[in-house]
Amino acid sequence: MARTQQTRQTRRLFSTAIATIKQHGIAVGVLAALVLITAYPVIQRLIGGLGPSTDVTNQVPWGLWVIFYVYFVGMSAGAALISTLSYVFNLQVFDSIRRAALVVALLGLAFGGLFIGFDIGRWDRLFSTFIFFHWTSALSWEIRFFFLYIIVLAVMLIVDIRLTLGKSAHPDRARSVLKGFGIALIPIALLGVLGSEAMIFSTNSTRPMWYGPMLPLVFIISSVMAGAAILIVIAYVHERSQQRQLKRQDGQDRQGRRDIAVAAPFTTAPLIAALGKILLTFTFIDMLVSTFEYCVPLLAGESAELTVIRWTTTGPWAWVFWGLYIAVGLVGTAAILLSRFGRSSHGILTAAICALIGVLAIRFTIVIPPQIPRLLSGFPAGEFAPTLSEWLVAVCFISLGVLLYVLATAFLPIHPHDCTASAGSQLSAHSDSVSMSPDSTSENLDSTGDNALAAAATFSSDQGDK
Repeated sequence: MARTQQTRQTRRLFSTAIATIKQHGIAVGVLAALVLITAYPVIQRLIGGLGPSTDVTNQVPWGLWVIFYVYFVGMSAGAALISTLSYVFNLQVFDSIRRAALVVALLGLAFGGLFIGFDIGRWDRLFSTFIFFHWTSALSWEIRFFFLYIIVLAVMLIVDIRLTLGKSAHPDRARSVLKGFGIALIPIALLGVLGSEAMIFSTNSTRPMWYGPMLPLVFIISSVMAGAAILIVIAYVHERSQQRQLKRQDGQDRQGRRDIAVAAPFTTAPLIAALGKILLTFTFIDMLVSTFEYCVPLLAGESAELTVIRWTTTGPWAWVFWGLYIAVGLVGTAAILLSRFGRSSHGILTAAICALIGVLAIRFTIVIPPQIPRLLSGFPAGEFAPTLSEWLVAVCFISLGVLLYVLATAFLPIHPHDCTASAGSQLSAHSDSVSMSPDSTSENLDSTGDNALAAAATFSSDQGDK
């Protein structure tokens, strides 16, 4: 009996997964096509090394892939920190996005690692960082914190999924474990992941605008911006997907003349609004910190820092600073969220996209400009000109990351089930009794309809409370 029930649950899981994949069929097809089309430069890099694929030089050894590395690792830590608002601080409005935040954190770190892995010439020396350790090496600390970070995220995601599926033998103990690991996740993400990553830059005294205590703060603030922004996009896309599914099921029910209650509309408006407030707050903080970051060297008149600032603001890539960072990432994000348009989910989504672009521009201004000035008199100045292969590898990795997220949501309960899914499970649970007792078919359908109405009412009240 138990084995039969487990078999039915497995079949339902795979049928739900297949339905989810079909629902996102176009997106899955486009993402898979992008991965295949851009796979050649990935293979070229694996076979031919850095030379044929990149434009990195001795003057500018860190290029486009390092930018994406710090971008996605920062996004990972930002999403993980936002998940603790539910796990640690019990803010129920974030309950529906916490598992998605953990998946984003794991995928962000994984693909950030892919980017930096492709930028490293000697992969065989990776494990030497575990054998040799020095307490003054930021890289030694970073590698160890990264693995500890992965373990904490994986344990939290597994425990939460089992709790969601009702497979946890001790739910209260599972919630305590989630809270305990969530508390540990805060310092690991802030100090271990973001702090150690920023210190690789800020402890380099030969590069102006890197050296100093300001950079770790910039990393933390912009990472929370990126984490909030990507979760807004995910919540919005999930809401639209669920609404289309509800309309499709409603049409099928009307066409089949079923006496089943129409489910309440699925909404993530309170969640998106809360994430929008986080995004706006940290956008203003980033404005303040960036003002000090650039004004202090200007007032001090340090020649090395002035050279970097001059190249950033007037050089060939100045459009990234003024256009993408200042205009789109800071002013655009804040202006949209403060306007009437920013009160709607569409407006908050637009602001989130602006913030994602702006944070990527922040990573550019952090990584590239300090490498341009001459290190010594007589040395050539650096240049930054990413190749087509570098861009195609980035497109391949990003497409693969999004595809894996879609597949993860298809096979795992990453997002909360709406009331239609609850009603559907109740229908499946009653199907056997209906088929075995023909005389009581109408009675069972009536009770199922009542259960569906109750599920819809419960979901609506929960959304209103949150």
